[in-house]
Amino acid sequence: MKTLIVAATRAEIATLIAHFKLPEDNFLPNENFDVLITGVGMTATAFSLGQHLSKKYNLVLNLGIAGCFDRNIELGK
Repeated sequence: MKTLIVAATRAEIATLIAHFKLPEDNFLPNENFDVLITGVGMTATAFSLGQHLSKKYNLVLNLGIAGCFDRNIELGK
């Protein structure tokens, strides 16, 4: 099963990157999973996903805070 792990920033998945000793890049291919760092915001995410979803993935996971439309909601709530 091939999985794509998506995050806006490296900081959101720093533990995962360190654990698997992945290189410093925005697209990190691996045997069982790929990691995509999209950049912050809907436009950056849509653009990055558009470039990489032509590959076949069985599962796509978005890790990190995943943003919010309501600026009145504090982070962590």
